[in-house]
Amino acid sequence: MTDHLCFESYDLPQVPHRLAEEIGGAARLSIRAGGCAFCHMVQDEVASGRRLIHRDPYGAVIAPFASRSAFETWIIPNNHGSDFGDVDTATLRGFAETLQAAVKALRAIGMPPYNLLLHTAPLRERVDLTYHWHWELHPRLRPIGGLELASGIPVVPIAPEEAAAELRRALT
Repeated sequence: MTDHLCFESYDLPQVPHRLAEEIGGAARLSIRAGGCAFCHMVQDEVASGRRLIHRDPYGAVIAPFASRSAFETWIIPNNHGSDFGDVDTATLRGFAETLQAAVKALRAIGMPPYNLLLHTAPLRERVDLTYHWHWELHPRLRPIGGLELASGIPVVPIAPEEAAAELRRALT
């Protein structure tokens, strides 16, 4: 693990498997339920409040139901859009406050190192109505174990509802 700030940006020649699965899943849910899967998710999480960490006029910070790492959070803008590159400056400035709240919530667990991942529509992909750009924040609390490396199955020692409650407390 690193103890210093590091920024990496990649322009890949193909859509990574994880992102392709996410986009495909969102499209399938959109066909079944109508509308954007991420917009539905935010509505559901705000209504239940169980995995909601923060909400403001620009976006929501949630602990996803099927977390891949302990204290994983998703930072999803309120305004639907599939491509981060299409977001206007005023919206970005406002959404920066939402993103900042997500990072501040890490105080609850001692401000560990973390990875902040931007998920946006791939170039030349037609996903405007079914996909929603967002950030994912993954605290690096422990090394990845053998089961995770061998199988791709994440081992998460805390339920997302418990993680959300703990992170919420850091913002109050």
